[in-house]
Amino acid sequence: MTNAHALYQEYGEYNILYNQLNMASSSIEYSWRKTKKLLQDEATRIITSFETSRIKTSLSVCDVGCGNGALLIRIAELTRSSTQKIVYEGFDLSKPFISYGTKATQYKQLTNVSFHALDIEKENLPALYDLIICSEALEHLRNPKKVLKKLYRQLNTGGVSSSFHAKR
Repeated sequence: MTNAHALYQEYGEYNILYNQLNMASSSIEYSWRKTKKLLQDEATRIITSFETSRIKTSLSVCDVGCGNGALLIRIAELTRSSTQKIVYEGFDLSKPFISYGTKATQYKQLTNVSFHALDIEKENLPALYDLIICSEALEHLRNPKKVLKKLYRQLNTGGVSSSFHAKR
């Protein structure tokens, strides 16, 4: 059997080289873009609600299984003018994805966004977060229920996990 970790590293390299939107039909591409837009809008709404409630002066947001970081980067760009200090961290198993996301943040001059290699099934997140995003990752896990419980424990009090809409 092929090593799944090595296979995912190769997939990350392939995805970056050949563009993740190189899909078979325009309807598939439309659905994919629509889903990402819904996630982006919901995360932006949650971040804005934290800002308007003035409960916190700073926020920590992470995306587990962030892939190439495109979603997190778009959210950071949309909230760039926020009055709060917002720190964004993306975590993924694929080092090529992490490298790509890091280069994209440098190009876009997003100093509050960083990407890190992490195997969420074997490792814990390095901190607690106010918002945890986990999209397009659960279906790749051996034990998604265990990971969701782990992510829930990584939420700050009052934090939100968008993977299962739980508030802590």
